[in-house]
Amino acid sequence: MAERAISPVLGTVLLVGLVLILSAVGFAMFQTMADDPGGAPTVDLRTTDLNVDGCSLTYVVADGSHGGLVFYRAGDQRVLIDDDGNGKTDAGETVRLPPRNAVTFLANDSEQIYEVDQFDGGNGDCLTAAGREKPGARTTHGIRYDVEYYSGSGTVGNSLNEISISYESGSGADASGVTADDVVAVGFDRDDDPDIDVSVGGDLQSVSASNGGRTLELGFTGNYNVKRDDEIIVRYDAVKNPTAAGTYTTSVNVNGDVTQSGKIRVR
Repeated sequence: MAERAISPVLGTVLLVGLVLILSAVGFAMFQTMADDPGGAPTVDLRTTDLNVDGCSLTYVVADGSHGGLVFYRAGDQRVLIDDDGNGKTDAGETVRLPPRNAVTFLANDSEQIYEVDQFDGGNGDCLTAAGREKPGARTTHGIRYDVEYYSGSGTVGNSLNEISISYESGSGADASGVTADDVVAVGFDRDDDPDIDVSVGGDLQSVSASNGGRTLELGFTGNYNVKRDDEIIVRYDAVKNPTAAGTYTTSVNVNGDVTQSGKIRVR
């Protein structure tokens, strides 16, 4: 009896069915691998402090490389640790931590997000610091104001017009002797290091004191815009420290909008 050949149509149907089955199996394996890359990536983080203007700036350093990205999350902000921009976090790369904020460190590997470390934000108050901490001394004060976005805030995206620095009432701090010539540095840090990247000293229009020297006001012509995540840095001489040893409240306001509070110490 003659053998019956498989119909070409039936053969095509069987081949298509086999391809679909193999494709489904392959997709399922890929999906399983993507969903479970085999555990959290290995990354060792450490913090290191750098003293600038009497203020301790805290950095996190990646000690190991895992081939993915490490970033910190503070609120809705995510900041990558990737100094060279090669698309991964390499050993030795750093990022400066925001003062006064607790942050969570996350790693992205195989499209999965893992929590790898925590930092409590207890790296000191970097808003105001005295160059010399002797009570009553005439010295340099430094301001480091981190620009953060707040709903309804009119500072981000607008020109820098005014910076107001206030010292605690009754502290004896006195900025009445500060003139424009005493403002030795003012500008924006935009790459998370201690230095000013964009100087606005040439835009400084006025310097005045009020409230018995307790409040110092700097006015600008408005030629420079404030960006989100800028750090506004000001250094000025000829200010008198609080007259007695202790820790005193300070506040810094930009453009009459958002005020940040901190402390200054003399001893």
